[in-house]
Amino acid sequence: MSYQAEIQKAIRDFPDFPVGSQRILQLINEPEVDYEELEKAMRYDPGLTANVLRLVNSAQFGVKRTIESLHRAFVLLGEKRIFELVMTHVSSKLFDVEMRGYQLQPQDFLRHSLWVAVGAEQFAKTLDLQTSETLFTAGLLHDVGKLVMDPFLVQERETMQAVAADVSEDSFEQREKAVFGINHNEAGAMLFEHWNLPPEIAAAIRYHHTPEDAPDHQQLVKVVHIADMQAYVESVGTGIEGVHYHLSQQAFEDLDLAEETVEYVASQTVDQMKEIMQLLETQ
Repeated sequence: MSYQAEIQKAIRDFPDFPVGSQRILQLINEPEVDYEELEKAMRYDPGLTANVLRLVNSAQFGVKRTIESLHRAFVLLGEKRIFELVMTHVSSKLFDVEMRGYQLQPQDFLRHSLWVAVGAEQFAKTLDLQTSETLFTAGLLHDVGKLVMDPFLVQERETMQAVAADVSEDSFEQREKAVFGINHNEAGAMLFEHWNLPPEIAAAIRYHHTPEDAPDHQQLVKVVHIADMQAYVESVGTGIEGVHYHLSQQAFEDLDLAEETVEYVASQTVDQMKEIMQLLETQ
């Protein structure tokens, strides 16, 4: 049985990216950000407003007096950090769910996604790479297709359990493709295109397991791939897939990675993850 038509319909019917957040992201991406308009847009999301103020008043910014104004917070944080905060806030709502098909408990999917986002940025920083400003978001949303695919994995529970127990060399996304005609990376890219969001992020979603196949944005895709593989090695948000994914040796070599670099990035990512999860838990 082919599920392709059903999955494509599920993508078309999937809820749109939150309109309020789209407006905020649009404002942040303007050549000259209008902080007054940004403040107006953000006021409609009290949870996001609270997170912005909580972050700017946290120890890492070392401000001498409490910042209570969103406008002042924007000046201190900068557009890039605000963008990341908005994406993390929206994703925490979408991703903090149980995914029975992938055998992920609430927060497992969110933790994995955040690890890849933080890890990708840390790899880029450590390797001094000139990557796109959307790298964090690309890492955060790389597995968004699992939200579409999960109900179908539930329907084929016995088949997917057999797939997971298989010790052949096929990677998990190849096995998804064989069962459903579409895998989670393809479904995610289609969903992202449906949302009409940046193409480099769609590339990272579609090719994060096969970075050598990406026709463009290769460096960004390779960094997301390496961060994703690191998350699986560290057992962050692994479910039915286990370690059924393959490291791209070409990506590893192209980024000129060394084992000590990978270990360093892992330690830095652990520290940053603690801060982010603490921030989200106080929403």
